[in-house]
Amino acid sequence: MSTFTYESLKYRFKNVTIDGNLELLDDGATIKIGNDDDLQLTHSGSAGTITNDPGDLTFDVAGDIVLDADGGDVILKDAGTEIGRFANSSSDLVIKSAVSDKDMLLKGNDGGSEITALTLDMSAAGAATFNNTVTANAGIIVDNITIDGTEI
Repeated sequence: MSTFTYESLKYRFKNVTIDGNLELLDDGATIKIGNDDDLQLTHSGSAGTITNDPGDLTFDVAGDIVLDADGGDVILKDAGTEIGRFANSSSDLVIKSAVSDKDMLLKGNDGGSEITALTLDMSAAGAATFNNTVTANAGIIVDNITIDGTEI
């Protein structure tokens, strides 16, 4: 087996074919791709990170994309700040908005126009606002009803 440093190989090869495994035997190993090392796959010994500084990252596969987190959470972040998560709580699927008082929106496409079908208002204890008719074929249970400001 031959051993090379990243710097010794950085500008030497344009096309490389490897028959077998490529092993990076350092817990701080990084695979860098692109002229400016734009795409990086890093392993720290305890966690892995994919970094793509210039823009989007697309996973295009012929089969399914499976997220299997033994910690039970899939965390969504924007610029390092958690905005939401999918969690497993005793085999219940939990969908959580992580930012205080920010709403959860269910959007769709109605005849070519984007609509918000459902808004869950987290600043109002999850009050639900439906954009249109609510159909309940098995009945409705209500504690209090207010119509135009009048409680019935």
